[in-house]
Amino acid sequence: SKSKVTRGGKPDPAAITDALVLADSFDTRFTPISTEMPRALMPLVNTPMMDYTIEFLASAGITHIWVFCCSHAAMIDEHVNKTYRHLPKVKVECIKADMCRSAGDALRVVYDRECFSSDFVLVSGDVVSNLDLKPILQQHQERRAKDKSIIMTQLLMQASPNHRSRAQEDATIVAIDRATSQLLHYDNSPETGRVRLSAELFAGRSAVEVRFDLLDCRVDICSLEVLNGLNDDFDYADLRTDWLMGMLNNELVEFKIQTHIITEGYANRCRNLSTYVALSNDIIHRWTYPMVPDNNWLNASSYEHTRPLVYKERGIKLAPTCSVRKNSVVGSGVEVGQHSAIISSVVGRRCIIGHNATIVNSYLWEGVRVESHSTITNAIVCSGAVIRENTHVGRGCVVSFGVVVGPDHSLPPHTKLTLHASGDSIEDESYTEEVDTGESGNGLRFVSPDNNPLHMLCPPRTVKADEEDELSDDSDTELEVLTGLQKFEDNVADVMQHGLAAASPDVESIAMEIVSARMAHDRTLGECPAAIMPHLFSHIKEGVTTKPALKKRLLATFKKWGALFSNFLDGTDDQVELIYQIQMYCEGEEQRESGISSVFQEVLNLLYQLDVIEEEAVLKWAEEHASLPRHERTFVDQVCSGLTGMCAQAWDVCTSLHLSRAPCCCFITPCLCSLSCCPFLDMPFLDMTSPRPRPRVFPLPELAHFTRPCASRAYKFSCSCACSLLRIIDYDQPPHESH
Repeated sequence: SKSKVTRGGKPDPAAITDALVLADSFDTRFTPISTEMPRALMPLVNTPMMDYTIEFLASAGITHIWVFCCSHAAMIDEHVNKTYRHLPKVKVECIKADMCRSAGDALRVVYDRECFSSDFVLVSGDVVSNLDLKPILQQHQERRAKDKSIIMTQLLMQASPNHRSRAQEDATIVAIDRATSQLLHYDNSPETGRVRLSAELFAGRSAVEVRFDLLDCRVDICSLEVLNGLNDDFDYADLRTDWLMGMLNNELVEFKIQTHIITEGYANRCRNLSTYVALSNDIIHRWTYPMVPDNNWLNASSYEHTRPLVYKERGIKLAPTCSVRKNSVVGSGVEVGQHSAIISSVVGRRCIIGHNATIVNSYLWEGVRVESHSTITNAIVCSGAVIRENTHVGRGCVVSFGVVVGPDHSLPPHTKLTLHASGDSIEDESYTEEVDTGESGNGLRFVSPDNNPLHMLCPPRTVKADEEDELSDDSDTELEVLTGLQKFEDNVADVMQHGLAAASPDVESIAMEIVSARMAHDRTLGECPAAIMPHLFSHIKEGVTTKPALKKRLLATFKKWGALFSNFLDGTDDQVELIYQIQMYCEGEEQRESGISSVFQEVLNLLYQLDVIEEEAVLKWAEEHASLPRHERTFVDQVCSGLTGMCAQAWDVCTSLHLSRAPCCCFITPCLCSLSCCPFLDMPFLDMTSPRPRPRVFPLPELAHFTRPCASRAYKFSCSCACSLLRIIDYDQPPHESH
């Protein structure tokens, strides 16, 4: 058997290669889901949470990983044997104990089984991180070699209290010795709203940092003294509120706890339902790279990434008229019906979505069935659940495994449904009660005495302690939540409404107001065009009934307001994102019927003329569509072939003439009027008959060969003085394929 190290023992000089993963959370924040599945195995962007943790440890050179499991131990053991049995250079084993009720109990079991003989990494089974842990492990060992009283290094990630990935209940305040990085005080008491520090804390120290901008990501580097201390005192249950605070406040113990502040990289844990949403978004937005879907790091997936942040796995069936929009992930075996939309959502493998269904900001796990004309908004729907026809699942709802809702039913916001009646291993004092789930529905309403709104899937942004009792699940009224993004969008809405109502709006002043709102709410540049666009399109449609008038209004609006976007586009990627936003709007069914989609090319052409977007952006946007299936490129191929061709030709001209920027050159139309009135002779022109268009000098007779007279239409002619390029623009008809 492996020998224990007693208090004061020397640390092992060898590299740290062992880790312990606590696959049980020992809380009820994910009930009723956790009644049937452990949190560590819940799919996070279609991958079990624990897989992110194991990959993080394996990439740090950890070769032996112990997984402690209590609740649903058989499921975790099966997953470990199936997934990690053949993992090269890494051995993953389970420690099963059914009677543990806390993390302290779990570590006492680990102590008794003598799993470790030297320092090890202790991590929660719901941690997602791309940190390079190796230098941090080495730093811990160097500190231990100099000071043997150091028994643990705690990793803390720098994140403001309002950080997108931080649980709202997390009110961690720490005091750290600036010179040594020693942890002096740790408190996470959101109900008090204040912290008390002893004056002795500052004695003999040159500087002490009191910080509330640090996120505890539950990654610790521990010595065996940590296990010894937990085993000596059976009152220690929680590792933070009991053991850690006990060690810091115990004057008889001389052990030290160090901190490591993470300023680069990503590290967080799935603490509750709201952080489940935050971590999912962070993975989709690639903050966790290389652990992103299209990297297929588990070799069990086949995702491909296309803009704008859409991940699709092979083997999916999408109807020609359905749409998968920004910030979405679709697993293999998924079928989506006609006119259905998946928006900012994760759809698990083998889900079936009927016609005219809408999934928004939601998470569908494996094998979910959503029938036609149903909507799911800001909800989690677990594996095997069925949402019948014409059913609405409200904001913040959790539909557990196998539950059936509908048809023709509306589920109130924040409802939790389960098939497990009270007494079927439901934890604590929670209970279930009968509830209307529709004519063919099957499910019970889950009620928890822990009515903390911060544990909801969609919690309010700020809740005072004395207000928590006023929020009840018995209320069918949806909580009004104003996030930072929503407040920013509201400010932009006010600015745009006043600007659009003005006869002669000052676009520059409006841009400055939006910039001020962006800075006040800490938003990115890319979020500004997204907030502006809906108001422009609403203005375009207001009071217009005919298609010709609609097209005229659209072009006039973008001609007046197009320059506004230039203030919020920082490079080609932002320009591509703007094109996608316009495309997403124009691809909508309502826009197709109203005729707006047919002038999409003209809108982009206008923005191009205003120097809002450049050739590189249009070409990059077109390239990203090249790998899509043909039925998903229909809109782009039909509407935009002339526009992308124009940009390619302009870029070739730029290359041939050795210009730093391509000229504002538009395509030659197949229906040009007589050129007898044109004063420009022998000008460089684009030869569209060659495989790769190059500028050539066409005499007037040869140029006329490429055109046919049409005296009934008006055309605009202009000369680009910078590069002597003739520009011929037809705003009414796209180019013919032969030209």
